[in-house]
Amino acid sequence: DERLLGSHEPPLTTPQYLALRAIAKEPTSVSDLARRAGVSGPAATQLVNALESEGLVERRPEPDDRRRQRLVLSSDGERTLRS
Repeated sequence: DERLLGSHEPPLTTPQYLALRAIAKEPTSVSDLARRAGVSGPAATQLVNALESEGLVERRPEPDDRRRQRLVLSSDGERTLRS
């Protein structure tokens, strides 16, 4: 429900909530997230940047490919998703 997400602290949009759920399910890259959500790369980057600035998502180096970064929930992101 959008009212519930909007009243959350920090407020979340539906796409932000869905991105948090997807990242919680399995660490992923921005490009994989964009592909699965059916949005453009720049749109996914903007979404992830907003989540990162709220401290909900962290970017970590991919163990087998240092050029790629994977997205993981921060502890605040995990708490936010549970609430």
